[in-house]
Amino acid sequence: MAARATAALAGEDDLLLSDLVLAECVYVLESFYEVERPRVAELMRSAIALPTIQTVDPATLLRALEVYELERLDFAEAYLVAQAEATGVNEVLSFDRHPALTAPVAPPTLPQPISKAKRAVNGGPTRPAQRAAKRRP
Repeated sequence: MAARATAALAGEDDLLLSDLVLAECVYVLESFYEVERPRVAELMRSAIALPTIQTVDPATLLRALEVYELERLDFAEAYLVAQAEATGVNEVLSFDRHPALTAPVAPPTLPQPISKAKRAVNGGPTRPAQRAAKRRP
């Protein structure tokens, strides 16, 4: 299974990493494999940065990972905070009483070392046809 996954990631075809699948990966790494939160966030940022991985909104996923790591929220709630910020919603309702859910979360402070995410945010080529066109002489 690992060899097949490695081959798929090294291939030329793009793969979609949906928000829901990323959330499931966070959950499995944290709960089943007992990976520490900072390492989980690092692994997920690395997955988003892979050239063959496509996401619908990489900036929101990166922000959700930052909130998850720094504010110590569950990933689902960190994702909700990131979505709220992106849409201008000023309040997130939750059954949890975590301060980050009742007060605005500080703007991002970590640099985004992920070049693919920057390309997507800056309007660079993110689709296979766009990348192929850019490579042609």
